[in-house]
Amino acid sequence: MILSAKINNVNEGYKDFTFKEIKYLKKIGLNDKLVGSMIDVTGKINRDKKRALENKDLLAKIQKMIDQSQKNVQASAADGGDDVDGSLVGDCVKLKAALTACKMAPSILSMACQVTARSQFECSVL
Repeated sequence: MILSAKINNVNEGYKDFTFKEIKYLKKIGLNDKLVGSMIDVTGKINRDKKRALENKDLLAKIQKMIDQSQKNVQASAADGGDDVDGSLVGDCVKLKAALTACKMAPSILSMACQVTARSQFECSVL
């Protein structure tokens, strides 16, 4: 029980054991619960790593969308002859574009994206 708890609280996985290796571990005396704990924690850590990479990629895509939205706003302002960069109206337009991009992310990332967008643009209206 104590060994199983220790196994479950490691920060790195063990090994993705083959059936032959599992058979050997059992042969040398490790009980099913310990081997099962090693397999479970390894699977969990591998899934967490994969999810972290996916989240990192998604955050990079969201940042790219925010950057593109800012470029679009700046290009639109340049076409109209108005310098909205740094103005309240410009920040509100940029924030709106960023929040729209944030809606494309899954729930927890969407919330983080919205917090980031709100911290970058001053707009009391939105």
